Amino acid sequence: LTACAAPSRSAHLVPDTAHAFLAEVVPAEEGTLFRGTLSPEGDEFWFFRKVTPGAEDYRIYRTRRVDGAWTLPTLEPLGDSTASSMYPVLSPDGRLLIFSTYRPAGGDSGNANLWAARREGDGWGPPFPLAGASTPANSDASPWFGPGEELRLSSTSPDWRETSPRLA
Repeated sequence: LTACAAPSRSAHLVPDTAHAFLAEVVPAEEGTLFRGTLSPEGDEFWFFRKVTPGAEDYRIYRTRRVDGAWTLPTLEPLGDSTASSMYPVLSPDGRLLIFSTYRPAGGDSGNANLWAARREGDGWGPPFPLAGASTPANSDASPWFGPGEELRLSSTSPDWRETSPRLA
């Protein structure tokens, strides 16, 4: 089991407990767990992982803590898209799930852009593009909330030569 992490307001597990947590959430035989985010209450965890070997095909999963144990991860549908979805992060109030995806938006059909879904009951409403947060020509990913709860992301130029952090 391998895991990749990036700055996140909810990534506050200490190393000794993080490995035990990750092993409980995603058994080693199920592959790599990439960056995730905990709910403000600490009872839900979203992460992404590769679903097609040899392809850049990623999906977002969720596990929940029920009666002191984590459930098996389930795929978060986030609409009917077959496009890769990755880098989930929750808004500080837990009501908005923001993620990077290759879904077409605003005339851009080849780059990753930020999208979001609003919490509806135990799930999420229809995803929508965060048009003001993404740069259509760039590939935008790795959203996270920084100081002052400002949404931040990494933006990569169309030629893939430059990646820079920025405010959304």
